[in-house]
Amino acid sequence: MSAQTERRGLGPFTGRQLTTIIVAVIVAVAIPTGAYAISATQTEIVGPVNGPANVTPAGAVQVAEAAPSNFYQTAAPTTLSASRFVPIATAPAGRALIVTIIHIETTSDQTPGGLDFVELLTRYPGKGGVPCSTDTGTYDEGFTPGGIGEIDVPLAPGLTLPSGTDLCAISRGRVIALVSVSGYTIPSSAAAFPANGR
Repeated sequence: MSAQTERRGLGPFTGRQLTTIIVAVIVAVAIPTGAYAISATQTEIVGPVNGPANVTPAGAVQVAEAAPSNFYQTAAPTTLSASRFVPIATAPAGRALIVTIIHIETTSDQTPGGLDFVELLTRYPGKGGVPCSTDTGTYDEGFTPGGIGEIDVPLAPGLTLPSGTDLCAISRGRVIALVSVSGYTIPSSAAAFPANGR
């Protein structure tokens, strides 16, 4: 085959050059369409306080559980009773409480093991004014200390206490402990009562 035959194409362009030009034109036409499709679909990331997430100038999403003003920490640890449940945290009026960490400080545990533990449960309002009865909400959990000292129990993504709900605790066995919680508050409208809450 002659060199003239090998270079056959359209005008001064070979077949390979024509293919390259056609592909370049297709890409040039397709990219703006794709970019438009991407920009036309927007997704808003909403945080736990029902506000949009912040984006840094570099394009990174800033993630925070809540504004510092919504931080919640019990004023002082509650010494648990061995005979009855006591409230260790209550969601403020008009606000729901998201408990993210339970702090358990064991001061005495003469017989460490499965029979010595701290039990926590939720109690919804409307119980005839009886705080922390054994009539529970959706949360009932026990924690067995490994010895003297503090353990921090993380709750991810958090235990929701609707407005007026108590988080209660009792000391089981021969363990003596103090309990406090950390978390943040959100509008009460953002935390509905579970179906089995009363």
